[in-house]
Parts: sequence; C-alpha cells; structure tokens
Amino acid sequence: MSIKSKIKSECPLLYQLYKILTDIKDAQKIKSAENKFYSLADWQIRQLDSELYFKAQGKVLDWNHLLTYTEKMQ
Repeated sequence: MSIKSKIKSECPLLYQLYKILTDIKDAQKIKSAENKFYSLADWQIRQLDSELYFKAQGKVLDWNHLLTYTEKMQ
C-alpha cells in the first residue's frame, strides 16, 4: 500500500487538504502561464504558433495562406 493511499484511507481530511493545496498550486501555474502568454507581442505568438504547427504537422506554417492551417485545426 502506498503512502498516498494509506493517508487517503486513514486520514481523509488530511488527504482533502492535500488535494486542495495541489489544486491551488496547479491554478497558480496556469495563471502564471497565462500571464506569460498575454505579455508576448503578436509576432512572438505567431512564432510560437508556427513552431507548434511544425512540430504537429511537419511542415512550415504559411501565414499568407492559412487555408491549410484552418483545415487542419477543424
């Protein structure tokens, strides 16, 4: 039996506190990532989007012809 499951079965209130604290920590990480993203300039967001598209599709994103991009996103 793992420590986590033992705490969950023997001390449910302690486990609930653990879950609440991890949820708060996750929410703080998400908020930090959102703030970092929204502080970027438009060209930086386009560059990140192009890099993600290249990793997923294996080809360079052409911002002048977005038809293939929107077809892949649907």
